[in-house]
Amino acid sequence: MFKPASDEFVEAWKKKIQRQMVSGESIAQWCRENQVVYSQFFYWKAKLFGPKTSPELTLIS
Repeated sequence: MFKPASDEFVEAWKKKIQRQMVSGESIAQWCRENQVVYSQFFYWKAKLFGPKTSPELTLIS
């Protein structure tokens, strides 16, 4: 049966993601240095902060 993540677990992932964002390192490099599974990082980033949206492009004619 599915068990929801605890509040502490979710907060720990938020902190990991925020630390990576301010580190200046690529996600891959940061994950290697911090023993974080790359695919899990993206899973939690999308789950907690939503899918990445790209800026709208404006066609110049």
